[in-house]
Amino acid sequence: MDEKEYKNLTGKKIHKPKPRAKPLPKAKQSYLEADELLTQQLTEYGIGFERQFQINTTKHCRFDFHIVKKRILIEIEGSPWSGGRGGKLAFKAWNMGRYDEAEERGYRCKRFHPDAIEHGYVITWLLEMFEEDEDGAS
Repeated sequence: MDEKEYKNLTGKKIHKPKPRAKPLPKAKQSYLEADELLTQQLTEYGIGFERQFQINTTKHCRFDFHIVKKRILIEIEGSPWSGGRGGKLAFKAWNMGRYDEAEERGYRCKRFHPDAIEHGYVITWLLEMFEEDEDGAS
């Protein structure tokens, strides 16, 4: 049935559904470079990690990296998941609740600026944590 015929019979327009979910905003270039660099560094040093780690499968939020052995969640500022979307504070509040949820489940959350990754502070911090663990175990 075409539009005109439907309107003549019912007196209404055909319902055209809109997409329910808006696409996520694009990530910043500095985030993309930092993400790639940290991935290379973690692979180079043999640190086990997961990318785009999602704690709760029912929620639409992810952490950029999960360091498996230490249960550390790393968030790079500027990602689509980091809460840097602009807009009202009330809309960002749900995003900050994921940090509380992660800590309740036994994870340690850290946020880093892309410059910290580029200067090597993050990988140095992680390597020091692994060295402390080795020193304490022996």
